[in-house]
Amino acid sequence: MQMKEEMAQQKARKTWLKSGDANTGFFHKCIRGRWRKNEINVILVEGEELRQVEDIKQGVMKYFANLFSDEGWQRPTLEGLSFKSISEEDRSMLIEPFTEEEVKEAVWNCDSTKAPGPDGFTFGFIKNEWEVIKADIMVFLKDFHTNGRMVRGSNASFLVLIPKKENPQGIEEYRPISLIGCMYKILAKVLANRLSRVLNTIIGENQSAFIEGRQLVDSVVVANEVIDEVRKRKSQCFVFKIDFEKAYDKVSWSFLDYMMEKMGFDKVWREWIAECLRSNTVSVLVNGSATKEFSMSRGLRQGDPLSPFLFLMVAEALNGLTSTAVEKGLKVNYRKSSLIGVNTDEEWTRKMSWLLNCKTASLPCKYLGMPLGANPRRIDTWKPLIETFRRKLSVWKGKFLSLGGRITLINSVLSSLPVFLMSLHLLPKQVIRELDKIRRSFLWGGVGEGRKIAWVAWERVCYEKKEGGLGVKNLRWFNMALLGKWWGRLIGGDKGLWSRVLVEKYGGKGGNWLSWMKESRGIGSPWWNDICKLDTGSSNKVGWLLSNFNLKLGDEKSVRFWLDVWVGEDSLANVFPRLFLLDTDKYCSIYDRGYWSDGRWCWRFQWRRSTRAWEEEKLQQLIRTINHKKPVQNVKDTWRWRPDNEGNYTTRSAYKQLAKKEESTLLEYKNIWSAQVPSKVAAFSWQMLLDKIPTKANLAKWGILDDNQVGIRVQKL
Repeated sequence: MQMKEEMAQQKARKTWLKSGDANTGFFHKCIRGRWRKNEINVILVEGEELRQVEDIKQGVMKYFANLFSDEGWQRPTLEGLSFKSISEEDRSMLIEPFTEEEVKEAVWNCDSTKAPGPDGFTFGFIKNEWEVIKADIMVFLKDFHTNGRMVRGSNASFLVLIPKKENPQGIEEYRPISLIGCMYKILAKVLANRLSRVLNTIIGENQSAFIEGRQLVDSVVVANEVIDEVRKRKSQCFVFKIDFEKAYDKVSWSFLDYMMEKMGFDKVWREWIAECLRSNTVSVLVNGSATKEFSMSRGLRQGDPLSPFLFLMVAEALNGLTSTAVEKGLKVNYRKSSLIGVNTDEEWTRKMSWLLNCKTASLPCKYLGMPLGANPRRIDTWKPLIETFRRKLSVWKGKFLSLGGRITLINSVLSSLPVFLMSLHLLPKQVIRELDKIRRSFLWGGVGEGRKIAWVAWERVCYEKKEGGLGVKNLRWFNMALLGKWWGRLIGGDKGLWSRVLVEKYGGKGGNWLSWMKESRGIGSPWWNDICKLDTGSSNKVGWLLSNFNLKLGDEKSVRFWLDVWVGEDSLANVFPRLFLLDTDKYCSIYDRGYWSDGRWCWRFQWRRSTRAWEEEKLQQLIRTINHKKPVQNVKDTWRWRPDNEGNYTTRSAYKQLAKKEESTLLEYKNIWSAQVPSKVAAFSWQMLLDKIPTKANLAKWGILDDNQVGIRVQKL
């Protein structure tokens, strides 16, 4: 029975539900829904409408075989242009022998429930049987390291077609995703992990995806800040939003090798990558049936762990020579590209779009899936997020899930695309109310339009489980915790393009990040204003952010004595307001109020007048407060995030800080969720402990039963 449930869960592809309901009815409903959505009964291929099964298979196979075939063009080179090169140390690291530790790490980083490739194995099986099969895996990798060749058939893949939109018509409206065998995927994952360590040194800062230390939203922040500045200055500019036609599918392998050579990669590494590309064979799955197998001679497979990193190196050529992008396997799709005018005349914009042979568009629009030039205060900006919540918490799912399953699904919705949007802007209160209404309705009923009883207050539902709640995320706190990462990155000294844009735009008066954040509050872009007021944005959480950052003093002389938080949980200006008013320089640094003498640090103060007796008492209190906090020579100033053991800001630790309650944890609640029982049993026990289950007495309180009905039935019992 358990095996049947696990098989149904895998086919349903519902990765959010790790455990809980033994609910094959729900899984079978998901499977049937996926089959209906992905089934191809008719399709347009190269303008021809295909309806017969064999015709569809032949047409689809020929289309992709042609798409992945190199056209054999003689391509110009980028001689004369320089690119960043990897170091000798990195060159050697990339081609070192594979170790069991890094292979195991690669395996454990793969999702256990993802769809298998042609070999039929999932990574859940490999993890469970690791001690049995690890020797064979290491032999396979060692052979590849020695010979640089793949065993025939080990790099076969299925190509599945995922609809890009509802009711797709043409083959271009499907996204080809490769299902790859486990052995090759392990190898590709190990190589990708190694490559990811060096990309930060060779890829330009304008590329922010898939690179450690950078985030996708960085580019969105930069673009929005530029548009905000243009609008405020009433300047004119054009935004050219470009779509590269089949960017992954048309990458030239020879050009990829050329770029790796320009970037200093060892010949052995380049031959490994070439073998990974040319050894693959592809069969397209059409309604579950595989087409004839064919080989590729260009393109990168979506689903291959190496592909995103290899594409970054190809795209890096655009930094050197954008005008020859077409020659490098990247072709501008003018039909999907658009020209956006900012403070420009409409006629001028139309003429420019005619010259470029593209369409016109207007702000706000989508950039990397997020709003560009939008006002986050407007409800319209958040309608896609609201619709995403409503769609993912659809009514029919409530029919097949217990309370435990619904809790899991509600939290899983926050793990998808909306997180990116919530990482960029502060949600308006009206939007939070609407989202909570959707979540609350789904939690306590989820089916039909009838009256639903919310047995427990929503505030209590959002408590941590050990504190008597269900662990459902409080959207306001989760949103604040996500936005707090921008503070953490600024404090951590991030030198990326996005931070330099902010310094240039808002930090013109000097001082550290905290000073120019305070001075620019209210005059920046909507995004920047939200970030600046984040520490005071919730009435019952004022100071939650800054008070949890602690400064380890070095010798950079950048910390202000009175205004920065460097000792305790508040600035000295707030703790000792009278002494702050007496100081001759309220913006003085720590080094302005102290000096080194014979290896000892001594404090000195400069007052506008002589201090009175009671002020002297405050001064002695100040000295006692700061005496243990002295600068350290020859080290940098370092900010630490107190709630995290490593001192780094994390969304998880920030949310826990916001959600922390004053009262102690009750053992009963802790025992409920630690017990080895299905989630629906734990959820029912939680309701019962709170006396919030539909007993006759409780139904009478809600007006569902009257007192007479309750009394009569109790007597019968």
